[in-house]
Amino acid sequence: MSTEKRYIHKKICVCRSCKGTGKIVIFEKYDILKRNPKLLTCTQCGGTGRVVVQGETTISVEPFNPERDG
Repeated sequence: MSTEKRYIHKKICVCRSCKGTGKIVIFEKYDILKRNPKLLTCTQCGGTGRVVVQGETTISVEPFNPERDG
């Protein structure tokens, strides 16, 4: 069995939550026709529309055993 760590280096990306606008549009639950939108500052990016992404993953590889895995 072998294990490998992979790193995602820091990079600036567009915020997926607000699609880069910095604002999120919400409607009150009683506003069925959606006539009164409320603009809120995106909590994910803090209103900038951009986020810094980084991370790491661990990948493990082991042989297939038909008796155990199949």
